[in-house]
Amino acid sequence: MNEERKPMANITPFGLRMQPELKVRVEEAARANNRSLNAEIVDRLEKSFLTDEERADWNKLISFYKADQRYIEDEYLAGKTDNPMSDIPTGKPETDLVKQINRIIADRTETVGRVVIRELQKKGMVLEAEAGYRLPRQATPEEREFLRNAPADIMPDILDKLASNDIDAALLMAYKAKDKMQN
Repeated sequence: MNEERKPMANITPFGLRMQPELKVRVEEAARANNRSLNAEIVDRLEKSFLTDEERADWNKLISFYKADQRYIEDEYLAGKTDNPMSDIPTGKPETDLVKQINRIIADRTETVGRVVIRELQKKGMVLEAEAGYRLPRQATPEEREFLRNAPADIMPDILDKLASNDIDAALLMAYKAKDKMQN
């Protein structure tokens, strides 16, 4: 896009007419981006020329996020599954820009999660976390099934571990019980 730019003195001026409302919006964007009106228009115009590959990548990314959103709404929030993570094959393009966007989305999601926890803590619905505390990991579907089939006599102890979000301790108890039954 920005290959070998001509010096500004060698570029013929180009008159441009636009609606006053649009000009105000472009001027505001130019100020926000610390650019001249001309530089803002040129930057936006250059960005409008996506290659077919870039356009296909964006369409894949949009399709992925829409499918993931539908899964969350139609399956998880509707109570049809207890897994909030979809098994939708990503099909996401791996361009640098897409990786950057995905990182921003992941960081934002983690931040929102921390805000939700803090708000729940304020209401006394979640205990204060210790320093260095991270959200507990989610059990895989296989691990959940394994825990559901644990011997009834250790189920109260497993439920106690799960209530304190210690999935690994609950699994360890179930594995030990299974080994004990097999020996």
